[in-house]
Amino acid sequence: MFQCIKYEDKREVFGLKIHSFSTLDRIKKYDDSDNEENAEKPYSIKVGETKRTINLYAIATTKFQIAV
Repeated sequence: MFQCIKYEDKREVFGLKIHSFSTLDRIKKYDDSDNEENAEKPYSIKVGETKRTINLYAIATTKFQIAV
């Protein structure tokens, strides 16, 4: 059920996969403008043809620092 990953470039950090989901949605447009009409939702979502899997990880480190 849970999957633990280790990062090659950061040996003191590891991740624990806590959730995974798949979707066909993708962000079609992202607008940086400060228009009032785009204030709540500056992007639009389009149903794509490619299924995307999104994995959520909780990240922790084994490097501790003690302040004296």
